[in-house]
Amino acid sequence: MKNFKQTVVKALLPHIILNEVAQQPIHGYGIITLLRKTYGVYLGPSTVYPALLSLEREGLIEAKWQAPNPESEKPRKVYSLTVKGRMLLGQTAAELSLITKTVEVKA
Repeated sequence: MKNFKQTVVKALLPHIILNEVAQQPIHGYGIITLLRKTYGVYLGPSTVYPALLSLEREGLIEAKWQAPNPESEKPRKVYSLTVKGRMLLGQTAAELSLITKTVEVKA
């Protein structure tokens, strides 16, 4: 199956974003970079930013504008996890673990 990894990462994108935002507040471009470095998959702004907006609308993450620093030309929206997002992340992590164990290849 061509691009299987990309398909899986895209399907799990909301969970991946919640997991990363739980570690530390992060901006959209940071998530795009992290996906490339961690999973070897490029998902562009047209995929990542709608996912962020959806999570924000659901109350799972919140965004705050961060003032520009000397290295940045403009302010950035930085996302952090809400209490509701932390609760959902715990639930989905358990569900993903169960699914992964169920579909584990028996060699």
